[in-house]
Amino acid sequence: MLQLIQIQSSLFRLPRLAIVCTCASVIVTLPLKTQAGELFEPAPVLPSANSQDRAKAQDRAKAQGIAKAQESTDTSKVSYHSDTRYDMPFGDTPTVVVTATRHSKDKALINDFVSIGSVANSPANITELLSLQPGLNANGQPGLFQTLSIRGLARQRVHAYVNGMRITSERRAGVAASFIDPLLLSGAEVTQGPASTYYGSGAIAGSVHLVTRQDDGLWFNAGFNSDGNETVTAVGNGGEDYVVGVAFRQRDNGETITGEEKNNHFSQFSTNYQQHFELDNLKLDWQLIYSRGDDLGKDNLRYPDSRITTYPQENHLLSQVSITGNGDWQARLYFHDQNLQTRDERPLNRVNLVETESLDLGFSIEEQWRLSDWSGLIGFDYFARQDVDSHETETDLTSLQSTRFQALVDGEEQESAVFATINQSWKNWAFHGGLRLNYQTQSSANSASLSDDYVTYFTTVTKTVDAFEFGLSYGTGFRFASLSERLFSGTTGRGQTIGNPNLKPEESQSLDLSVKFQQDNWLVDIHRFETDIDNFIERVSIDEDTRTYRNVTHGNLSGWQYQVNYAFDSAFKIEVSGQSIDGKDQMGNPLADVPPDRHRVSASYETEKWFSRLSLTHRLEKLQVGDGEVALASANIGAATVGWYLPDGWAVKLVIDNLFDETFYNSADDLSTLASGREFAVNFSYRP
Repeated sequence: MLQLIQIQSSLFRLPRLAIVCTCASVIVTLPLKTQAGELFEPAPVLPSANSQDRAKAQDRAKAQGIAKAQESTDTSKVSYHSDTRYDMPFGDTPTVVVTATRHSKDKALINDFVSIGSVANSPANITELLSLQPGLNANGQPGLFQTLSIRGLARQRVHAYVNGMRITSERRAGVAASFIDPLLLSGAEVTQGPASTYYGSGAIAGSVHLVTRQDDGLWFNAGFNSDGNETVTAVGNGGEDYVVGVAFRQRDNGETITGEEKNNHFSQFSTNYQQHFELDNLKLDWQLIYSRGDDLGKDNLRYPDSRITTYPQENHLLSQVSITGNGDWQARLYFHDQNLQTRDERPLNRVNLVETESLDLGFSIEEQWRLSDWSGLIGFDYFARQDVDSHETETDLTSLQSTRFQALVDGEEQESAVFATINQSWKNWAFHGGLRLNYQTQSSANSASLSDDYVTYFTTVTKTVDAFEFGLSYGTGFRFASLSERLFSGTTGRGQTIGNPNLKPEESQSLDLSVKFQQDNWLVDIHRFETDIDNFIERVSIDEDTRTYRNVTHGNLSGWQYQVNYAFDSAFKIEVSGQSIDGKDQMGNPLADVPPDRHRVSASYETEKWFSRLSLTHRLEKLQVGDGEVALASANIGAATVGWYLPDGWAVKLVIDNLFDETFYNSADDLSTLASGREFAVNFSYRP
């Protein structure tokens, strides 16, 4: 394994020992229903066959930050259909979990775990997996790098994590975290609301936490999708003290529903390895994730006549070590080294080649505390971005002369914080609170250092009355402008971007009101939310090809979302969900990235031998658009899945996406292309 590390490190600017992890995840069991309809509390489903193996696996999970949650952790915010083995991809270990972070989250905030197999379509990346969940939407131009918005907020306002490791990017569209193949994941946790108290600068909208597979034993997956002749192969294994998985996915250019070629080809290799150790009273876990993407096309309306944008190479290397003692403390260390090449060709004019690289480091330590009936966490976080460089070479296609310059030189960013949380329950009331003291600095070789400090906090009160739970949550947040927004000036996949070094940090206040009803086979969850942001950072156009950033004095987003689940019996379940979000600046102009209203119904039927899922999404028209957006027509989008469990651990699944061959755009981005027409996919799996 050391040889493997040395080989992979040569692809990056290591050798450096890096340190960090900003948050721990936990696994909690969920109340399930038997065929008779009674609720029961299952023990954590761990892959080992005997009690000794289960204990070791549980220790490994705890050391990795996937430990069992405290009693006060809210376990109700989970997809209603996540209580069967069919939700995991093709017969994976049937762990029924929701990953939470640090302590009992506000019950008024959404905290769902979405498993890979719980959706009716065939997700090729994380955005496709999550974009149909209530409050979440695909944002920006389609393709492998498409990002998510949460409650109308996107780009650098959404934090992304992989097993607790914070993922960052200098892409102006935000973090996609698409470098990990979905088949190497068990799913993703989504937190919606004022999460900055938990995660620091930038998590104003919320966070997405990807969780890698923890299978015990051999597994195999292979699949084909008709659009772009996409193929994927993945294989993995696991034992008492290790987990390993490898995936390779590639595709050619696809087509829109009207037959135009889409620039969305790519090939991608990704792997994950985890190892568990025990030293005296300490439990250690080490994880390595490596990903390489080659010749990744960027799909937009300018292709191929006026602009051909590709990413020739994308590399990611992540590693972390977590240490857990016998008590209630945990420390984590990680690094993330990445580089991305961007090639932007303007036919018969010029070619710009941009290479961006960075190294993320950090450290966290936290300890549980308890005093009488009060409990919580206290901890320290440190996160840093170092050696953020962006080099650009421009070649004139007529003279073949090249000019080289630096778009960003030695960018650095450091964030440190101390935080504390408190939880208390009394009769049918529950109280949760938190406080975080943040200090952040930012600089580059060509700019002066900028620093600031912020105090953020949240409070949540819930009241249970019979089968109803009422919640009120209020929180504050902030976001430093990213290095790219302030200091980058050069070519991007969208065009020329000019940073604004005078951007002020965003400051937010968020309110969430919720009502939940859970009884027998029913679950109803409704949220009304509002977020006010001062110094809202907005991307604006200088001309057709050049963009920059500015502070809007004030931005307001408000809306509501709902989810209704009903189980007719243990086999047949139905879910209805929807959202409506509105966003305006202080002058009443629409804010960008606010999605259209949407309503969705899905049904699933499953037996021991076969299963099926059907979903229909009605997306309403969007007429009020922000800068860089166009109006959207209404659309009806369907997906269907049917699968069979075969002898000896084999399974097959057939999927149809865009079931009704609907003509629509995935997002309001003015460079977004039409979606593909009806797609067919088939997947085979083996899990003895």
